[in-house]
Amino acid sequence: MRLLLPLFIIVQELLSIGFVIGFSFLMPELDRHTSIYHGA
Repeated sequence: MRLLLPLFIIVQELLSIGFVIGFSFLMPELDRHTSIYHGA
């Protein structure tokens, strides 16, 4: 388990970066109403 922990951390960081980049492509112009609707 100790050897897999760095792998889990790297995968989790890549997934979080992917979500941030993906949402920026899905909603390129984020106005006030969109941010309130999506809870951002």
